[in-house]
Amino acid sequence: MNLQTADAIVEAIFKQGASRKAPPLTVAVVDMSGSVVCLRRQDGSPSLRPDIAIGKARTCVLWGKSSRVFAQLTEQRPGFANTVLAASPSPLIAAAGGVSIQDSGAQVIGAVGVSGDTSDNDEAIAVAALNDLGLKAIVS
Repeated sequence: MNLQTADAIVEAIFKQGASRKAPPLTVAVVDMSGSVVCLRRQDGSPSLRPDIAIGKARTCVLWGKSSRVFAQLTEQRPGFANTVLAASPSPLIAAAGGVSIQDSGAQVIGAVGVSGDTSDNDEAIAVAALNDLGLKAIVS
């Protein structure tokens, strides 16, 4: 994940959010190590949103599945989920809105976390924006 791609992802998400009349969004793009490459918060987005967006994105790279799938795990197997949370070097977020990003060569290059709307809408906005850029969101 490079800065140019991360910036394009954030801009595409903000564009999708505007077209859907979403509330102010916060977007975090991380590389495969979970390091933040780009983080932007729209005016009016609450101050906790950056931590949530980063957590959603890092959930994807640390857990290897979308933040939605991690949320399902916490419901289905809470004991195991607590073990995963305790072992994680960074907070994981159990809510939809974090997806891994696959480039045109089918290589996973990082992840994005979106926070600001409902979790389902956060994820839908991310998926649509990545598609607009010719990238693929991994929602499983």
